[in-house]
Amino acid sequence: MPVVGCGGVTTWQDALSMILAGASAVEIGTSMFVHAETPRRICEGLLKYVNDRNIEHLRDLRGQARREKGEV
Repeated sequence: MPVVGCGGVTTWQDALSMILAGASAVEIGTSMFVHAETPRRICEGLLKYVNDRNIEHLRDLRGQARREKGEV
């Protein structure tokens, strides 16, 4: 079942935390009205993160926090 992470997403680290927890999508709401560049900064940060770690697809990170704990 797809999970959407939302609430308090203002940085790429926030988005990454939700992806690692299992989110297949991340919602950016209020922070976009405060800082219009938020979506661009999040995408750039996530892209740098995966590139720096030679991760082929962002989706490969989905649920990794649970897997590390042996919950999956």
